Amino acid sequence: MPDPILDLPASPDAFAGATWADVAPYYERLAAVPLDAAIVEAWLERWSRLEELVGEAGTLAMTAYTG
Repeated sequence: MPDPILDLPASPDAFAGATWADVAPYYERLAAVPLDAAIVEAWLERWSRLEELVGEAGTLAMTAYTG
């Protein structure tokens, strides 16, 4: 898989205080990857991991806000 999509943050803490301008480039890089059978599984794993990180960051932000 091309290197530009391998640099996902290690934890949702990387998105603490992030705006869409901070998050969008991750999605844009993933969306720009030409898919074929050789990389589709790895690509989907990256997409799922990004969704997980952003979702967890949102949960942490909501917990901090309401706590």
